[in-house]
Amino acid sequence: MLAFSGPRKLTPQETKQVLNLLPANPPAVGVGDAKGLDALVAEHYTEKTDLTIYHVEGRERWQFAARSQRMVNDATELIAFPNKPCPETCTPTKPFSGHGSGTWGTIAYAIKKGLKVTIYPLDGSQAPSWAEQRQLTLI
Repeated sequence: MLAFSGPRKLTPQETKQVLNLLPANPPAVGVGDAKGLDALVAEHYTEKTDLTIYHVEGRERWQFAARSQRMVNDATELIAFPNKPCPETCTPTKPFSGHGSGTWGTIAYAIKKGLKVTIYPLDGSQAPSWAEQRQLTLI
């Protein structure tokens, strides 16, 4: 399954950018239940592939991280669209530090789990050194 992660709010330009980068025919797709990228991906792949939407079970911060972890645990690959730099406290050793970006936390967790990860930074920022050392595709 191909999983996706990204921001809860997308500008019109970011929306176009994401739509141009989505793979045409993945056999299965997983995405969270948030607004923004999650909703865009879900709408794009509805009725085109096997789509799984991962829901948050509660409203606590850790429950959002748990949702992302369930998705990554079921995935074979992650495509992520961060729109801000990675928080310094986020690493594969401690992906969800509670101080920043859920997208970067999902990326770090996927790297920790050994998934293939493709990162498309919507803001043009560089990936942290721990991501670059894993030879990720950066565009």
